[in-house]
Amino acid sequence: MTSLFLNNHYFQKLELLCKEQHIYTDCTLNREKVAEKLGISAGYLSQIVNTISGDNFANYINNYRVEAVKEMISNSEFDNYNLLAMGLESGFTSKTTFYKAFKKVTG
Repeated sequence: MTSLFLNNHYFQKLELLCKEQHIYTDCTLNREKVAEKLGISAGYLSQIVNTISGDNFANYINNYRVEAVKEMISNSEFDNYNLLAMGLESGFTSKTTFYKAFKKVTG
């Protein structure tokens, strides 16, 4: 991994969008929307995410969603939510997608 990508301004902006604005909770979020927010092409966004995270865009976003679910599990505010409801709240669009991603991330 080159330092050119590691210190990539767009990737840093993407991390901020995820960590501070929680853009991953938008269930209609896609590469094109994020690329537009960052002012770059969807192809370049993919290249950056693949190179820096070693994963594709969808998995990168799903990791944030799974982490959000894990936080909800340990937060008593969400005691009345079941696992699927937490997944949907975190931006997943279906039970299948959520369970696959959750299993992949948590084992």
